Amino acid sequence: MIQSFGTLTLLARNVDEAIEFYTGTLGFEVQVDHAFGEGQRWVTLALPTQRTLEITVCSAGEADEPSVGRQAGTYPWITLLTNTFYEDYE
Repeated sequence: MIQSFGTLTLLARNVDEAIEFYTGTLGFEVQVDHAFGEGQRWVTLALPTQRTLEITVCSAGEADEPSVGRQAGTYPWITLLTNTFYEDYE
């Protein structure tokens, strides 16, 4: 039986910018950052309080470009929970 989610995939135009936003602004931590193939990277991020759910940041190729920022269509792709909304917003 499935026990939990393991990873979500995030398409990004620029992997380094995505890492900076998710770590610098939202408080995620880089779990894995490995180069492979020609110019490819395997990057996963997780919250310090929930390491079992990771976001895999993938560089969007030409075919993926229209999906960047719209991976869930017109619906939210992810919902983050906080108990300090206003402090996090500022």
